[in-house]
Amino acid sequence: MKTKGRLHYCVLFTQAAKEEKLRLILEKEFPKDRGIVLLPAMEWWKRGGNKKEVRPLFPGYVFIHSDMSVREIHEFVRAHQAYLGAFVKELGLSERKASGAGFYGEREDGYAADLTEEETRFLDLMLNEKGIVEMSEGYREKGKYIVEKGPLKAFEKQIVDVDMHNRMAYLDFQFKGRVTKAGMEIRPKRYWFPDDKDAPVLLDDGTEVNLQELRKRMTEA
Repeated sequence: MKTKGRLHYCVLFTQAAKEEKLRLILEKEFPKDRGIVLLPAMEWWKRGGNKKEVRPLFPGYVFIHSDMSVREIHEFVRAHQAYLGAFVKELGLSERKASGAGFYGEREDGYAADLTEEETRFLDLMLNEKGIVEMSEGYREKGKYIVEKGPLKAFEKQIVDVDMHNRMAYLDFQFKGRVTKAGMEIRPKRYWFPDDKDAPVLLDDGTEVNLQELRKRMTEA
């Protein structure tokens, strides 16, 4: 995809379960050389089926990743309202004139950008070329989560908790007011470092067993 300038994200909101319909309409009408329309999704572990599946990362939202200015996106949506239907709503496309300092997204054309710099960075680093957040893998050590593989490596320090059974990580970061999460599988440290004899063993309930400390206690008994 070749575009004319720097890419950024604009967000459209639609009714539940209408995301794919809206995406298809936008994809058909949107200029091919100005960006792409996508539904960000993530891999997650379906425990019943014991396999990975893909589901929407932000249900009800459709993203346009484009070099168009926010004003151009706004005008594009208005011009194609007959095709898009009344169920689409633009987020953050404000005709408010830029005034004062410190308001993120103020532009010379007087429109506000949809996403903050942090939100944009999150999408740029987490999504693959298909718009999917792949499942990450890693281990836990001394209460901290270490990512060895996957997009969460860029946000390792922001992982506050991992649901071991459902293989889901929760981040100390909100996207549009929602708690951010992504798939993550925790494996024992010895899986990653088989030669490390002192690496703690991770039990199914998430308990870490320090083998070095255990051996020490056994010899002292």
